[in-house]
Amino acid sequence: MFKSDLKALFVWSVGLLFLLGFTANAYSEDTKKYAGAEACKECHDKEFKEYKSSIHYKTFLDNKAPDAKKGCEACHGSGVEHIAAGGDKAKIVNPKKLAPEDVSKICLSCHTQKNLVQWKSSTHASKDLSCASCHDTHGGVTKKMFVKKTPELCYKCHNKVKMENNLPSHHPIVEGKISCENCHNPHGGDKGNLKAESVNELCAKCHAEKAGPFVFGHPPVEDDCGTCHKPHGSINNKLLKQQTSMLCVRCHKGPHDATKTAFNTVNNIERRYTECTRCHVMIHGSDITSRFTR
Repeated sequence: MFKSDLKALFVWSVGLLFLLGFTANAYSEDTKKYAGAEACKECHDKEFKEYKSSIHYKTFLDNKAPDAKKGCEACHGSGVEHIAAGGDKAKIVNPKKLAPEDVSKICLSCHTQKNLVQWKSSTHASKDLSCASCHDTHGGVTKKMFVKKTPELCYKCHNKVKMENNLPSHHPIVEGKISCENCHNPHGGDKGNLKAESVNELCAKCHAEKAGPFVFGHPPVEDDCGTCHKPHGSINNKLLKQQTSMLCVRCHKGPHDATKTAFNTVNNIERRYTECTRCHVMIHGSDITSRFTR
């Protein structure tokens, strides 16, 4: 009985020592695996200064974060072999040399916010852009680490939108009162990366008075604001696609007395080119039939 107990104690002791040794070794390997951002500073002082002023620097100050999610090595991988090899570029991750999908994968390993979950299905991702196309991971020029301030950042690719934003009638984007991000989620979304389920729902966030409900609705309005309006800019007043007298006759036959009056009479020509909204002022919908003002 005594011998069996002694044997059991011996086996237990050996097992304990093995476990302690394994744990110590694992801890040692873990501490050797990552060099830390301060080690990177020795050769990359310029990048470190930019990084230190960015929001990413807070990972370096987080004592609870694992080394794999802290500092430079959170994006570039372990720098131990890179340093040991005298700065061998082949032994460190360089996002500039990675495929766009792989770059975004690095960013999304930490950035799991709700507005980012659609990135893989976004228009930007389908165009082979990555997070680094718009964001500078070392700093950037804004709090969100953009490489340029908006809207100039968006204009890099969206030249047509830039042109429309400078037409006489436009949303105050170039004036800086609103930004592209007020309507669009650049990280993904339905139909043009919109921040809403539909165009009308998006427009109603600012133009609630146009949304109704009305007793007499206007079908094109209820269907899609884009039927009549160009959201990024127009040469016509109120962002309209055409002058109202021409826009309305796309759906409504006019003028009202076209069958009774000769086309070339002064009276008929006046009616044909008169703005419909002189009489029909409630074009988005009304509680009065025909949307006349009373």
